[in-house]
Amino acid sequence: MQMNRLLIIIVILLEFLYSQGWGPEIVAVWRDSAEYRPSMYNVQIAVNGDTLHIVWYGYGVDSAGNFIPDEVFYTRSLDAGFTWEEPRVLSNLDSLDSNMPSICVNGNSVHVAWQEDDAFSFQYRRSIDGGETWGPIITLIPEEESNGGCINNKGDTLVMVALGSSSIYDKFWFRKSLNNGYTWSDPVLVNYWIGGYTRIGVNPPFISIVGQRMDENTQLQEIFYIGSSDLGVTWERETIISEPWNDHSLNPSLYVDNSKIYVIWIDGKYTPYSWTGDIFLRISYDNGFTWKPIRETVSTSHLASPFYGTICEVSNEIHIVWVEEDGFGSELYYRYAIPTGNGYKWSRIDRLTFAQGASTYPSLAYSKGRLHLVWVDTRAEAYGIYYKQKAFINVKEKFKLCFKKENYSKLRNLKIFDITGRRIKNKLREGVFFLKVDDKFQKILKIRG
Repeated sequence: MQMNRLLIIIVILLEFLYSQGWGPEIVAVWRDSAEYRPSMYNVQIAVNGDTLHIVWYGYGVDSAGNFIPDEVFYTRSLDAGFTWEEPRVLSNLDSLDSNMPSICVNGNSVHVAWQEDDAFSFQYRRSIDGGETWGPIITLIPEEESNGGCINNKGDTLVMVALGSSSIYDKFWFRKSLNNGYTWSDPVLVNYWIGGYTRIGVNPPFISIVGQRMDENTQLQEIFYIGSSDLGVTWERETIISEPWNDHSLNPSLYVDNSKIYVIWIDGKYTPYSWTGDIFLRISYDNGFTWKPIRETVSTSHLASPFYGTICEVSNEIHIVWVEEDGFGSELYYRYAIPTGNGYKWSRIDRLTFAQGASTYPSLAYSKGRLHLVWVDTRAEAYGIYYKQKAFINVKEKFKLCFKKENYSKLRNLKIFDITGRRIKNKLREGVFFLKVDDKFQKILKIRG
């Protein structure tokens, strides 16, 4: 009887925690309170434990009314997103536009790279104390040689790619660091054209690049993949991973987890509208050598906007946030997928924002049981960069925290199963589950998302 009451308490506790879903919206950066009142574009997040780092770019006006060109801005949170520091400018305050930053972390080391648009150079800056102080700006690709690019890492292996300039548009630049950015290899021109909006993933010795460019056969924008299996010494032939049809494929987002590669993009082939489309997904489980069939993950409204989507994997589960047009602006939507024996089971689609205005440029990252989301929001009451998180429950840890030792000891043989009979050991999602203790007691547990 005591065990029955204890299991009922567990059910109530878990139902309460899961009914919370995503946490509240927090304004990470309010434009009117930031230096220069900058516009905000292309916000990106990187996470190390409870320390969150975000970068973006924008232009503004200083206190004297002088126009400020695009600059790269940075801020961080030291308490898992609940409070945020005042933003800082990472790029040089000069007459050149600095834009399209990318960011990655390795413990307390934070790496940021961006394009100096007017000079066509690619810049890099590093902090080795968690964003407290920053080293000098380093030019990774010299002036008049590059046209956009990105940076990413896994551990101490740091990789950058930058598109060739207008004079070498059919090639891309490549550099790497094997010691956390202390030294870099010489820049190398790779004889492939990876196209415009580009993302990179690292799983040493494998490097994965996705980009968007025109297919010479169809004259439409498609998503291309190119990979290296020896840290950039040689490169495989470029491959179209979107499906050439009758409309464009735009703005890919990439997530790499060991040998698994997840790519999403906006595809217009099925939409009746001229500006919006659907989010498509493609997965490789072997570092890009082979690809599973394309999955159309959210094609219920055909209203996905070209203002980017973002993807993240958590314990083999896929999480996607994207932008949809609603006639009055744009809003963020979210969906996740749980692996099953023959594929994935997709959740319902949840709308994440509801304010009047445009919600754009979402970016996801995961750390320590929390999925972190940032985006740019132009709502009239507070134009800025917004943040929210979704917490995942670790069943064992919650039991330890919420029950006395003598009661917890009785739960050592607690087993949780989903409706397919698969045992769940750590994380629970929305759905129906079965609880067993010593194979003698069974209770149904229902969890709301």
